[in-house]
Amino acid sequence: EIRIDQEDGDGPGDRTALPPCSASPSGHPGGPVVPSAGPVGLAAPIRRDGKAAGMLIVADPQVSRVWQTDERMFLQAAADLAAMALAEEALSRQCRSLRDCEIRYHLLADGTSDLVALHAADGTILFVSPSCRGMVGRPPESLIGSPLTAWAHPSDTWRLQDALRDIAAGGPPATLEHRLQR
Repeated sequence: EIRIDQEDGDGPGDRTALPPCSASPSGHPGGPVVPSAGPVGLAAPIRRDGKAAGMLIVADPQVSRVWQTDERMFLQAAADLAAMALAEEALSRQCRSLRDCEIRYHLLADGTSDLVALHAADGTILFVSPSCRGMVGRPPESLIGSPLTAWAHPSDTWRLQDALRDIAAGGPPATLEHRLQR
């Protein structure tokens, strides 16, 4: 059997027996099991969001040994690097997914004759579809960064401001009826 000396960051930890493995004396699988008299492996947790997400284990079935403090610290540092690499990969996947969603959104928004716009909670225009050129008579770039109320007919501004305030406060979707200035 192989024993793993677990390092949890608080001290040497418990010694946990693992089932026998099929390691040969040369370290290759398939040979006879090499018995051990003491701890031969060292495990360090790979933490993600404060929880164990896995373990990094170093084991030598050939030698029974006691792991030194610097070896424990090195293994934990390696486990921390592994955790960072896993987190970076997860973030990279999320970024790719977000880019894919944005591409699909633009395919829909750019291909419709309806005016499609994305606004910040205060009504600032963040994105507007190219169809605004026909409705407002301006290119999308000229509207981005300005408040929606700047393009509303003055008689409709108060009603539009009230509706935007209600929606931004978490209200239900609402129909916005207003005229646009050219």
